[in-house]
Formats: sequence, C-alpha cells, structure tokens
Amino acid sequence: KKPGYDDFKKRLRPHLTFLDKLNIQYANSIFDVTSTLKMQSQIIAGVYLHSNYTTGTIRYTTDEMTTSALPHEYSYNPNSNEPIILTHTTTIKARYYENNKPLGHLLTEEFMIHRALGRKITATILPSLSYNTGGLPTLVDGKAGHAPRLSSEWLGWSGKNPEIVIDLANETDIHHLSIYTLQEELNWIYLPSAIEISTSSDGRNYEPVATLQKEDIEHEYTKYIDVNKVTASFNKKARYIKLSFTCAPKMAKGNPPEEEDAWLFLSEIVVE
Repeated sequence: KKPGYDDFKKRLRPHLTFLDKLNIQYANSIFDVTSTLKMQSQIIAGVYLHSNYTTGTIRYTTDEMTTSALPHEYSYNPNSNEPIILTHTTTIKARYYENNKPLGHLLTEEFMIHRALGRKITATILPSLSYNTGGLPTLVDGKAGHAPRLSSEWLGWSGKNPEIVIDLANETDIHHLSIYTLQEELNWIYLPSAIEISTSSDGRNYEPVATLQKEDIEHEYTKYIDVNKVTASFNKKARYIKLSFTCAPKMAKGNPPEEEDAWLFLSEIVVE
C-alpha cells in the first residue's frame, strides 16, 4: 500500500520547522482551517472546524468585527469534535495556532441558516461536469459563492434551462427567496434572462408565485454591494419550491465568442 496524504503531512512537518529556523518563507496553506456545516435540527446548524494538524489549537470568533485576537478555542478531536452551534446567519473567523503563533490563513466564512439548508434538491438538468464541485447539495449548504469567482463555489450550466426543485420536508411558511447568481460577461457568464418561482404542497401540482424578468433580475443584482444575488418576496405556505431558469441567449454576433452558449452560474438558494 502506497503512503497516503496523512503520511505526507507527517513527513512534511519537520521540513517546515527547519525552514522556520532559517527564516525562509514558504506557502503555509497546509495549516489553513476548513469547515463543514451540518443540520442539528430543523432550525439549528452546527459548524465543524478542521485542521491538517492536531498538535496545535484552532481558535475562532463569531464576532465578525474582530480583527485581531480570536478569543475562543475550538475543542478539536478528529473522531468526536463538537460543533459550533448556530441558530441564525453568522460569520465565523478561525485560524490554526501552535505555541500561540498563528499559522496558515485566517478563515472568514459566512454561514447562512435558512429553511432550505441541507434539504433534498433535484434538477431536470445537472450542471456541467466542468463546474459541478459538490453537486446540487452545494446550492443549499449555507455557503454562498463570491466574486472574484472560485470555480469550486459555483455550479454552471451552458445553453441549458434547468428546473430546480427543493423539498423542504414539511409545509413551511415562505416569505423571501434569495438566489445567488453571477455576472462575469468577460468569462461568458451572464445573468439569467428569467426566473419563474412556483410552489407546491404535493410535489405534483405547482402554482406560480413570482416571476423575475430580465429587467427585474438586473435591478435586483445591482442593489447589493459585494453580494451576487437576486431576491423575490411573496407569502406562501408550501413544501416544494420550483425554480425555472431561462438562460441568456447565445452570444451576439460581433461579441466574441459569437454564437457560443452563455453560462448560468448558481451558488446558494436561500429560503426564508
């Protein structure tokens, strides 16, 4: 059996210590803290923090205004670590420490707690294999994509008009829907031309509750600074939500790459 990643980490650590003694700088992303979000109940979620090394400690804060010291020590156990409990949308900052020295980069991540978090999600057309990291569940994982874009945060469709259905498991009061999408036209990524939202109690018979046309989507998208989303408001009690997307048309002639399909990118669908 070939040595795996755990063996590599163990062998790498003494080399990094040696480079520290020589004051030689190196990429230290191997110390970066990562996170996962899991539902604990219908309205409570837990954030688990992870590090490649366990000889040090992970420190964190839920105060997004904190810019220096991280006051809380995360109880990290690879086999049975306890989550940070969240009952509302929260930004967590975390970093790995050894001997009170911070290593790796500071993790700053917003976790959105909403009614569709972790729920079953399906689509008539799956995302392109080129932009499908994590699959459809990433659209309801509580983490929104950002710009500048990291491809792993976004799902992409090209020349397709997907219908996406979210099963909330129970009849639920719905008031707002936020759809995290992206406009990056230099990279052929366009806002959708239309989004039709409908709801159902049985998953078979759907009633339209809101439609966003191109002008509505462009207006909504420009309302938010540094947030890539459009929103719709309505009052409805339902179990299923269907979102029918109409992608932007092919690139116009004279606009390279002309006649190529535009891309639709989605990251998170927030139900409140």
